[in-house]
Amino acid sequence: MTDVRNWLGNLEIAEFSARWRGAVGDSVPHRHFAAQAVLGTPSVSVEHTGTIVEAPCVLIEPNVPHRLIPCAMAELHFIEPTLHARIPELVAAISTGSYQIISEPSGIAFWEGWLANDEPAPRDRRLVDAMWLLDGQLETGPVRLGALAGAADLSPDRFRHLFVEQLGIPLRRYILWRRLRLAAQRLAAGDNVTASAHGGGFSDAAHLARTIRHMFGINAGQLLKDQSGSPEI
Repeated sequence: MTDVRNWLGNLEIAEFSARWRGAVGDSVPHRHFAAQAVLGTPSVSVEHTGTIVEAPCVLIEPNVPHRLIPCAMAELHFIEPTLHARIPELVAAISTGSYQIISEPSGIAFWEGWLANDEPAPRDRRLVDAMWLLDGQLETGPVRLGALAGAADLSPDRFRHLFVEQLGIPLRRYILWRRLRLAAQRLAAGDNVTASAHGGGFSDAAHLARTIRHMFGINAGQLLKDQSGSPEI
């Protein structure tokens, strides 16, 4: 019998989304920038502000505090809300069953627009150009705020303000998401955990594991057993 206190499964990190399939283990209250969908049969349970929300699908808005209740099998989807990445299989799963949305009055309202396939508000062109530059910097070394601000023809302070205003997240947290994507690509290509962590800009495997826990609430203490596929956690 699966010990539901442990995380046993597979985490795949794509360009602007991530997916966990497997057992959901112990989870502490946390929040993250990614919008999250939690699916299970016959239902899954999520704690929010002392209340247990139970449904076949629970949709959690970005930055909303929550705690996943352990279960033997579930599917967790994380979507970066800045670009509304579409996942056809997730759309179908949500549309064919009942779901509940966990939100806060002053928070980001992501899921209803995503389900309706609404287009996100256009981004400031200066910011879009700087974000492309940011991805290039991630692969070569530290991200330089001055270079990003210069590419956008803004002062560093104004750039940081515009970034939060347009994306709803501090620049540092966005950089972490992009670094996780790079590390996952290295893992999937067959690199060992340490090399993949370094490739993503993390100091070591433990730093990568802590970041995964912080960003997704997944206990990533044991990394990559099968080096030929996606990271096993």
